[in-house]
Amino acid sequence: MQAPFPVLRREPAGSRAVPVARQLGASGAIGVIAGSLVVLDGWAAAGALLCVAVVGGLFLLGPERLGLVAWAGTAFVAPLSGVRAAGLAVSDVLLVAAVALTLPSFATGYRRFPVPIRPEVFVGLATIACGGVIGTFFAARPGASLAEMTRFVAASAGSVAAVALWAPRPAQLRWFCWFWLAGAVFNASWAIVVGPVGGFRPAGLSTHPNHLGLVCMLGTALALGLALAERRALRPLAAAAIAPLLAAVLVSGSRAALLGLVVTVPVFAVLARRVQVAVRALAVTAVLAVGLLAGLAQVPDQSGLGRLIGGTSAAESDVERAEHLSRSLARLEGHPLTGTGFESSREAHNVYLQIAVAAGPLGLLGFALVARSVLRTRTEARTRGPASGDRALLAGLVAGYAGYLVAGAFQNLLWDRYLWLYVSVILVLGVTLAGEERRVDGTPAGRVAASARPV
Repeated sequence: MQAPFPVLRREPAGSRAVPVARQLGASGAIGVIAGSLVVLDGWAAAGALLCVAVVGGLFLLGPERLGLVAWAGTAFVAPLSGVRAAGLAVSDVLLVAAVALTLPSFATGYRRFPVPIRPEVFVGLATIACGGVIGTFFAARPGASLAEMTRFVAASAGSVAAVALWAPRPAQLRWFCWFWLAGAVFNASWAIVVGPVGGFRPAGLSTHPNHLGLVCMLGTALALGLALAERRALRPLAAAAIAPLLAAVLVSGSRAALLGLVVTVPVFAVLARRVQVAVRALAVTAVLAVGLLAGLAQVPDQSGLGRLIGGTSAAESDVERAEHLSRSLARLEGHPLTGTGFESSREAHNVYLQIAVAAGPLGLLGFALVARSVLRTRTEARTRGPASGDRALLAGLVAGYAGYLVAGAFQNLLWDRYLWLYVSVILVLGVTLAGEERRVDGTPAGRVAASARPV
């Protein structure tokens, strides 16, 4: 069995200049990161400790192994968007560290090329950015618009490029998914045990209950994929993760996440070709619906289901959202062809309207290109009969993204790192599987895609 985090290649015998250079280069990169934390936020002690820990890890583990540790930490902390240090998300710091530790491998020839992500993704993101630049000319605060647009591009294109640069093997991607799922379960368990803090809906270790709901919705889809993809010994572990995730979706009170979850399960059943999963999900939904209509089942008013069926706790939220929606529509009517920049790009609580307001028709076109590319990864990874292994995992990931597209009609989540890392795994895994299938077919495209993988 292949180790989850293997070293890419051994150094030639008697060559010590290369490993030392790589260690020094990675140490310098991490030092710059830590120094920026000190300058920007004044956390001198935290920066010094980070430097000491990283330099020590470099000489104990080496840059590749320490980089893999940083990637694992990024995956675990990504769903915990509320965990911050010096005003920065810990997942962002770990991601930058992981990339910095990956770069020396290219400088010394230990890696060949990044995973060849489909250009359609970057074309779509660039189209959104171009629309945002045009809309900035009509923004009330151009500086704020450019800052928010930069944040979006860094989270989306930056995450995809970082994972492509890492060029993980499918086994490494599985472990990345396991760490991401562990972080989501930890977040869900925290929300269930601790409950609401300073509000009537628990947010867990996220910045908002809606983030908690979306994280747990994506985690449920990921758990379904891992339950079919992994060996029998690990399948019960993936299946057990579904219970706290479902419970957290309900207690978060996020109606959008609940709607996305309702879509995720049947989409997964179709993509994985598991008819029994769809039948069982339909049966459970039908029993619950009958119980609610007959008054046999009572749900808390503040839960996602209670708010979805018209609970009183959702009335105030609906009024506030209606006001945000009307303001966004007014901006769109004023500049339908250009948008008004990213200044108020998260106000409407509707991803599609927000992109239209920020970047106009160009933004919608770019987002359609990105969504199409992500959804196509599953259809290009052909399979006969029920999906298993990496194809089942890909089916779960794509089903989760389909749920996000549905939830996006009622949420404002655009540039959150946990979402784009999730998308990055879909793209890299899809390209890898498609390359393997073409290589088996003996086509030149398959041989090129296979040669791009790390050795």
